[in-house]
Amino acid sequence: MKKLAIMLSVAFVCLIMILNAVASPSQKPEDLPDKVKEAIKNHDEFVEVQVDKEHNKVFWIDYASHATPSGTDCGPDSSSYKSMRVKWASFPLPYQVDVSNSGLDPVLAKQAVVTSLNTWDVEEHPAGTTFVEASPYKVFIKWGYLDGFGSTLAVTSVSYNVATKKIVSATVTYDSGDSWSIYSSLNCAGQGSAFDVENVGTHEIGHVLGLDHVRKSQDSGQTMWPYASQGETMRRTLGTGDKRGIDALY
Repeated sequence: MKKLAIMLSVAFVCLIMILNAVASPSQKPEDLPDKVKEAIKNHDEFVEVQVDKEHNKVFWIDYASHATPSGTDCGPDSSSYKSMRVKWASFPLPYQVDVSNSGLDPVLAKQAVVTSLNTWDVEEHPAGTTFVEASPYKVFIKWGYLDGFGSTLAVTSVSYNVATKKIVSATVTYDSGDSWSIYSSLNCAGQGSAFDVENVGTHEIGHVLGLDHVRKSQDSGQTMWPYASQGETMRRTLGTGDKRGIDALY
């Protein structure tokens, strides 16, 4: 009996190793600061680390939710917003996109990311063009392994000058350990088990521009609500508070 128990334990460990290998084939975990790794373990939404004497870097950590917001058919709209009081000094912002680890058709994946950028670009503020694909870039959007399926969806880091409060660079990392899709219709949830690239991306770009999460229950229909559900696409479009927030910043 003891021998059987040992064999079962070994088999279980091997199974876990196989599942982890399948979940993240040939991918090394993202090289995140220890403070950020600890924040992910604790399910924290925000952490700030010092880069050097002049710069800090803030990390927004966004998680999966398996609940559909209540209120209207896609959650209540509100006028709430919150910013980090840091922002870019000038536009347009040059960006680059790397979809190589997305597990999706590269053309469609990039198109979904660019559409999320354009959603903010068409707003009245900032004036003129907000984003332009160019090198050298200040905004980098990519996929990298964070923690596997169904927990952390994405991490956005923003570096800023401590004295001037001006953002100097930003990186958006989608978790390649999650399952991603590009859905064809707007929906709160329930149209598939994967997470929508544009839905999550529009939220992350809000962080890139300096917006923080809104967390009250009446804000659950806003793009800057900190959670996203499988099959959800409603955060592709900005809520009243999202628009007010970007207008107030710029």
